[in-house]
Amino acid sequence: MPTDTILSYVITGSLGLLLTIVGTKITYNDLKDTITHKKKQISLIIAHNYLFSPALALAISNTFNLDFPRSIALFVFSVIPSSPSASSVFTMLVKGDVPLSVSASVISMLSSFLLMPGAFWLQLQLYNTNKNVNTIKLPYLQIFGILTFFTCAISFGMALKQKLSQNSLDLYKKYTKRTMFLSIIAIITLFSMTTELVHSAFYHGPDWITHYTSIVAFLILNPSITILSTRLFCIYEIPEQDSIFFTVLRKNPAIPMAVASLSFKNTIADEDYYTIVGIEFIMPLIMDLISNPIMLFIRKKRLGYFCCKKKEENQVEQDIIEENKTLFL
Repeated sequence: MPTDTILSYVITGSLGLLLTIVGTKITYNDLKDTITHKKKQISLIIAHNYLFSPALALAISNTFNLDFPRSIALFVFSVIPSSPSASSVFTMLVKGDVPLSVSASVISMLSSFLLMPGAFWLQLQLYNTNKNVNTIKLPYLQIFGILTFFTCAISFGMALKQKLSQNSLDLYKKYTKRTMFLSIIAIITLFSMTTELVHSAFYHGPDWITHYTSIVAFLILNPSITILSTRLFCIYEIPEQDSIFFTVLRKNPAIPMAVASLSFKNTIADEDYYTIVGIEFIMPLIMDLISNPIMLFIRKKRLGYFCCKKKEENQVEQDIIEENKTLFL
């Protein structure tokens, strides 16, 4: 079996395990409560993931005149759901609405097995290319199957939370995380052994400026649209705005790699296949380089500090608390 095929299955299986842990962090009642009280906010996040984001990718593809594999790679990344773990962590660091972030990410994931193939199909129909897209047979059935597997993984985790005791659940998380650590080592090793993927991921050809500019433009503009959309939808609470921003920004990094590597193998030219998979591998790394400074900037703006409060501020707060206690007594 080829190395890149083994890599595809390792990535898919590892992500499935990770999503079971995500499922253990939320209950059906949590989802129901969030959907009941924050329909507008969740609807906006879903609209961003499967409407605004795919439209932006299509616009960038046409603006930069990207070739077929780079356009397809951008399309796949644009239609993937949010990452429940990363988006909730970033939201928490800026004191945003964490329950909204977690619930919206999970709902986005659960709906992806229908909305993602549909959005991707529409992108392909509108794609401005000299190639006859009707002759390009992309495996929608495989994409649907992969996303269904991921959805079942989250549902399985939610079921574990209901059925297992807390000690058993903690034990499951412990060994699953250890397995994930080993799988990351395997993924890096297998990736480094596939020369074509390494060259495609760290592209340095003649059009490298257009190549990286298009990726960076998408990663910056995509969440920035939420600044306008939250105001159009009359969402004025700062924690909710921050939650929506980071939930849209932090897309799930492993899904595009798994979908691309398993769906496009033997369906398109090898050169195009390795270009697509290589881009899906490097885009999450670029996303991290962009999103972390943005998070620190917003954290400074919201909380007044990047990492932690100054000792003087902490001492003043403590003195005020002690003074209030004295007055009360």
